[in-house]
Amino acid sequence: MRETPDDLHRLQALLDTSLSRSTAHLRSIISSERTLTAEQLTGVLTGMCTLALSTVTAKGEPRVSGVDGHFLRGTWHFGTARGAAKARHPDFYGDDAFDWDNDVVFYRPHPQWMAAFAPDLAKLGGKADEA
Repeated sequence: MRETPDDLHRLQALLDTSLSRSTAHLRSIISSERTLTAEQLTGVLTGMCTLALSTVTAKGEPRVSGVDGHFLRGTWHFGTARGAAKARHPDFYGDDAFDWDNDVVFYRPHPQWMAAFAPDLAKLGGKADEA
């Protein structure tokens, strides 16, 4: 785990706030018995993960593509080729891009909503074990 106590606190606040603002239907699926804490989530999201990244073109057309991502310091980081279409939609990633050899651009999105679901928390040593 590479998260600081402050990272975990920020992530847990985001998870809690997001779930509290969700619909009753989503809360019935991602119940307290099936939601991960920030610490559990960072323990599960290790190494390279494949993400489905969605962006919107200037015309408002949706686009979804795969990217390699890493969950570090409580948020996602992903890279893509500078010339990729998704790199030309920077308004949706914020201004947190940095370059690597001028051919690859990395982004760190700033999520406003996030949920963490696990169908079987017992396998993760989570809340289901505590009952």
